[in-house]
Amino acid sequence: MNPITNRSRPGFVTPMLCKEVSHLPAPDSWFYEIQQDGYRALAVKDRSNVSLFSRTGKPLDFPEAREAVRQLHARSAVIDCELVALDGEGKPCFEALATADGHCPIRLYAFDLLHVNGRNVMSEPIERRKERLCTMTLDSSVLFAQSLDCEPDMLVEHVKELSLEGVVAKRKGSTYEPGQRSGAWVKMPVNQEAEFFIGGYAPGNPIESVVIGYQSGRRLLFAAEVQTGLNQELRRKLVAAAKGLERTECPFVNLPDKRHDKFGEGITAQDMKDLVWLEPRLTAHIGFREWTRSRRLRTPAILRLG
Repeated sequence: MNPITNRSRPGFVTPMLCKEVSHLPAPDSWFYEIQQDGYRALAVKDRSNVSLFSRTGKPLDFPEAREAVRQLHARSAVIDCELVALDGEGKPCFEALATADGHCPIRLYAFDLLHVNGRNVMSEPIERRKERLCTMTLDSSVLFAQSLDCEPDMLVEHVKELSLEGVVAKRKGSTYEPGQRSGAWVKMPVNQEAEFFIGGYAPGNPIESVVIGYQSGRRLLFAAEVQTGLNQELRRKLVAAAKGLERTECPFVNLPDKRHDKFGEGITAQDMKDLVWLEPRLTAHIGFREWTRSRRLRTPAILRLG
């Protein structure tokens, strides 16, 4: 769906995209924003009518967020934003947003302004767009995503301490480029890391995935099945290290799961028939986004063997 840039009525605009980087650019020509862990969205206000769209243009139904947009100080507007569910500590909880269980309030973080009161402002510098947006959000329930002008290393450490998703850097003076990944916006994910026991694997070429867990007292609890990061070198090392550790019984006390979760994850009794169990003596360092409320890892990836 392409933007119609000269119309006076607000409507959907294909969002601008970020390039992923391993290091943040220097702050002399860039500023930073905290990357929120939620759904990317476009909010469209046309007087009292408010619509929310996903990044692909599909309608989203979040009444709390729509009401917040209705409070903006503008007759009409198109806002680039993130829908976020906040837990009891005020931290984003993607699991609560995805399941829409009603236990966490849904908030809308606004970080860019594309259209306001019949005027397309995408060609204005980003500082001007954010200045307008900040004014529009005053005394509303919309949360304004502040620009941070600071040392990137300190910011990354702060994000790690708070277990947030990452940092977005935006080039000062840049315009809004709908649907483009031009490099004027970049993002650096910041994951958590911990060591886990390997208690099994799914065979295939020669290993398809590993089953990992953590100890609670003398019990071994399942945390995730991991395939991401499992390159051929690691597969070969695991095959060699696993020889002589095979066992017939599952070492995880909290398996099987009754069903797969909403994201297709979990290990059911049927899945377990295809797995090879191991004495949990091998370990691996795993990077992951967060712990879910069911004490499973979200987006785990193998970094290295222990």
